[in-house]
Amino acid sequence: ACSGLIRGGGLSKFTIILLAAVSTLLASIFWTFVFAFSYRIPVPFAGYAGPFGEIGIFEVSQERGIINSILFVWYFYTMLGGFLIHLIIIAISAVSGWRFPDKRNATIVIASLLSFIPVFILSFLDQIIGQW
Repeated sequence: ACSGLIRGGGLSKFTIILLAAVSTLLASIFWTFVFAFSYRIPVPFAGYAGPFGEIGIFEVSQERGIINSILFVWYFYTMLGGFLIHLIIIAISAVSGWRFPDKRNATIVIASLLSFIPVFILSFLDQIIGQW
């Protein structure tokens, strides 16, 4: 009887939605850091920063620090409209995760993988819509 709760089988729908929300937001922060240090990420009012950007990640962060700069990027684009994409990811993750026997782990994995998509698109958005 207890094994269902440990695996996440006995979780309520509200708990799954909350888990999807937390997983999506934390994973998108993680992906922002990954892209900032491995490819590039648009920094508001500065340009693309990263190894393949116009400016290095260390150059843009001299005033604020590296972690604060990347968190600012995540916060800025989430508030600018990324929250809508996050809500869609949360909904998809919660509905999809609910269908698996191990609801908790399935929701976390689905949310983490889907939160990769908006950061990936943001990293090369200028090649889709042109310079901005």
